[in-house]
Amino acid sequence: MITGVAAAEPVLLWPQTVADFDALIEATQHRLIQYAYSRLHTLADAEDVVQDVYVQAYRDRERHRKVDQVVPFLFRMVANRCTDLLRRRARVASSYPQ
Repeated sequence: MITGVAAAEPVLLWPQTVADFDALIEATQHRLIQYAYSRLHTLADAEDVVQDVYVQAYRDRERHRKVDQVVPFLFRMVANRCTDLLRRRARVASSYPQ
């Protein structure tokens, strides 16, 4: 189990096991989706972004092991994905004739 998990602001170490990663998801998923929704304004896109971030974080877990604070790192990953999606939307919207 991950130590230091509090209801208000979890301070988590990088997950070492699948169970630790599941605990990380449970502790952070709601807040990450809320954050992504505040940027994207669609729940489906927010959930997709957060899911993609978790998948990427799990795949790259060995590379990210030296990250000191996991939660801010995940928020930064979500922010970057949201920005990418918003840019893609703007490019698609601008490519259609008015």
